[in-house]
Amino acid sequence: LEQQILDFSHGLRAIGVAPDEKLALFADNSCRWLVADQGIMATGAINVVRGTKSSDEELFQIYSHSESIALVVDSPQFFNRLAESFISRINARFIVLLWGDKSSLNSKAVMDIPVYDYNDITELGRENRNALCYSSELFEQGQQGVFEAIGPEDVATLIYTSGTGGTPKGVMLTHRNLLHQINNLWDIVPAVPGDRFLSMLPPWHAYERSTEYFIFTHGIQQVYTTVKHLKADLQHHQPHYIISVPLVYETLYSSIQRQISASPPARKTVALALIKISLLFMEAKKIYEGTVLSNSPVKPSFIFYMFNYLRARIVAALLWPLHNLAKMLVYKKIHSSIGISKAGISGGGSLPMHVDKFFEVEDWQ
Repeated sequence: LEQQILDFSHGLRAIGVAPDEKLALFADNSCRWLVADQGIMATGAINVVRGTKSSDEELFQIYSHSESIALVVDSPQFFNRLAESFISRINARFIVLLWGDKSSLNSKAVMDIPVYDYNDITELGRENRNALCYSSELFEQGQQGVFEAIGPEDVATLIYTSGTGGTPKGVMLTHRNLLHQINNLWDIVPAVPGDRFLSMLPPWHAYERSTEYFIFTHGIQQVYTTVKHLKADLQHHQPHYIISVPLVYETLYSSIQRQISASPPARKTVALALIKISLLFMEAKKIYEGTVLSNSPVKPSFIFYMFNYLRARIVAALLWPLHNLAKMLVYKKIHSSIGISKAGISGGGSLPMHVDKFFEVEDWQ
């Protein structure tokens, strides 16, 4: 992966990309998105990121406002969608196609613009790297291709806001911004080499992006999926972690509720009763462990605290056998159907309380 990133970076240098220039990276999540993203950054250039589901006009505004000099696109289908309303209005020094055959591109739209596919860029980069490594002049100087250093305060990427509050605004993130996330996420996600993560969020989503960087810096396997294939891939790949936004967990919760509702009446009644008991058990457990969140700034009196503590202890002790029964009869099946073995991490927004409490009963959260 490192070699592919370096090849892509050197390929961009070979076709004239300079530090601080901006390249629009309009593509969806994939392994090649990561290579392109890191390759652009490694040149000292700045990538301007967005997904294929954005409107043509929004993409045009982002490309123009960012002063991008070239375009890296996902596929021929996406490019051809942009051909009439977008490509004809921009100044692009070149176009890079991450997936697919460039012969499938709208020929009229690219008549005067050089087009490279992913393999073209990496091949150019590999040749460029080899030439630098074996250049006699550089070898005599004890160098193997020296480039301008990238500083922590240099801008790494431009991420544009969703546009719900008006015209999307460009947020400048530096290399230090991104490194801070990488260096601190382990406190929340103690993943180890060999663990598997399932990724489905758009890569231009800052939360997803910093997570992907964290994953690869810790030797963890990344599995890419989509909303359509999420359920099947969870079961097939059995990831240790999934890091996503609240909507994904709400979707999983709704799916589980539908499965329970579709069960025979007796099984449904037992399952719902055991889930309710488990939720009561977890509430009592949080009280005596002192992990209940409160909005009240007033600290309760010692007598009130002790009363709640003792009551919670008694309730938890009484419910514990039924909670274990619920884990065996209900949550074990839920756990197996979801396929996440260590933890689900929610971020980028507020997780609804009923969803939070439901998954809290699971051992993997």
